Amino acid sequence: MEFWIKPETYYAYIGVMFCLALGFAYRIYWGRYCNAKKTSKSIELKLEELRKVDSTEERVKLLSQWLAGEEKQPYIKECVYPAWQRYETQYNESTKQGNPVLPDVYDYFHEDLFVHHFGKRKLAEFVPNTILAMGIIGTFVGIAAGVGGLDPSGDSTAMKHGIGLLLSGMEVKFISSIAGIAISVLWQLFDKGILHKLLTTSFRTVRESIDATYPLNRKASFLKTC
Repeated sequence: MEFWIKPETYYAYIGVMFCLALGFAYRIYWGRYCNAKKTSKSIELKLEELRKVDSTEERVKLLSQWLAGEEKQPYIKECVYPAWQRYETQYNESTKQGNPVLPDVYDYFHEDLFVHHFGKRKLAEFVPNTILAMGIIGTFVGIAAGVGGLDPSGDSTAMKHGIGLLLSGMEVKFISSIAGIAISVLWQLFDKGILHKLLTTSFRTVRESIDATYPLNRKASFLKTC
């Protein structure tokens, strides 16, 4: 049991917590969020260029060709191109029927795909809670191990030794909880304050740029529905 109350054990445990946080950060954030920002800017510039093309059909065709050529970009491959293909399919169907109508961009470009799925939001929100729980569990395991190591039936010398071991490492045990809280708070500040906003802004940039390039007459569409 003494293994669980040694300071070295808890320093190693805290190191494992930091490594887990870094590993998850690499898996979730590295490349993906920056790629979303960079790619959304490229799409915005391309759409500004396409607005100079008079033919709507030509604009649709040109964007499809450009996206197909940029499919190596994760943001385009996983989000933009699949959404655009559904949008283009609907437009082509209306064209075949002799009544070409631009679909509503907002029906095909959803935050769930561009932010929650691409940004691995469920995992990003799961990590800080897990790290916090690890810190608290580490503290209680250490305390339980220390208390379990006491022998009430032993002599006073053994009791004093056991209590001394328990109290001497108590501050280290609580450090694991403090580390868990600190990592969790820093993760959430960084995630919610910077990265989630970055991803949301990238998504809105793409959707609003496409909407401006392929405008839907929402007033006419509403009157037609009524």
